[in-house]
Amino acid sequence: MLIEIVRVPNGPAPEEIRKEWVGVQMSAEPIPASAMEADFTINRPIGNRGGFMVRTEVALEALGKKSEEAANWFNQNIPSGMPWLSFGPNEVEIVP
Repeated sequence: MLIEIVRVPNGPAPEEIRKEWVGVQMSAEPIPASAMEADFTINRPIGNRGGFMVRTEVALEALGKKSEEAANWFNQNIPSGMPWLSFGPNEVEIVP
């Protein structure tokens, strides 16, 4: 499915970086109920918000088209091998 980020996502990135997600569209999947989201900066579980997950490389490519600076921040701060980024259900809209 295709989602669009419509609200500044929660997360460990600085707010000015997170604001750049608004308006970005990308392919996503619902987060399985059994999955656990984590704060990647401190590797701490944060629960499951019931939102959407996007392959990291897909998310950063989409973000980079809007803001190279924001994509660079994530590339420098996400642990290598992190397969997914997650977005809360109140942060996105499904694009028909």
